[in-house]
Amino acid sequence: MIIDYLKQNTVMKKIFLTTIVSFVTLLAIADKGIVVTQKFATATTDAGVTLTWYVTANNVKLSMQFKDSKVNNTITHFIPNTKDATLQIYTDGPVPDGVQKSYYATPASAIKPSTANQYTRIDVKASGEVKEVSGIKCEKYIITTNLNITEAWVTKNVKFNTYQYHPYFPDNTPLLGLYNAQINGVVLSAVTKDLTGKELSKYELMGAQEKDIPATEFSIPEEYKRAQ
Repeated sequence: MIIDYLKQNTVMKKIFLTTIVSFVTLLAIADKGIVVTQKFATATTDAGVTLTWYVTANNVKLSMQFKDSKVNNTITHFIPNTKDATLQIYTDGPVPDGVQKSYYATPASAIKPSTANQYTRIDVKASGEVKEVSGIKCEKYIITTNLNITEAWVTKNVKFNTYQYHPYFPDNTPLLGLYNAQINGVVLSAVTKDLTGKELSKYELMGAQEKDIPATEFSIPEEYKRAQ
């Protein structure tokens, strides 16, 4: 009985140590970051678009959930790869039998802003206003171009260089503001209006949480192969 007990005790110790090692390993491959969910709307569409940003010091991913009268519900993921300057894109969901799931890698140099966002002048100023949004301290910035004016609430609780990703998302006006003023931080909400005061687009905050984000969040799932 003593021998059996010792054997069982040894097995339990191994299981315990394996569990601890696995837990520590998971922590080691997770980075502190912030997850921001926004409802995005423009003046020209009634589509429902939900944006979820996963942001750490070294990575960003945008997951866009899209739904309108024609498209039931799709989620597309956009992951900037700064190593080869490409934007990796893949969409969740099943594919027909025999069809390989694919992702696309678009060179950042090939991603151009729409005509409506081709500015010739921009000015970014801090308004001096500060407030808490979802318990997170934010500062208000005014981004003025020759085409429109954007009011953006930015948190610097996480001092990440998110503006470096502007070339991958050139139509994101709040990110454009951070890029031009070299401001470290994350945009939580924003409203863009034309020079007459008409609302053009809005990033309405649905939720924001500072948390550990696993490295796998920024990787293409194994079942996806790069499209040729």
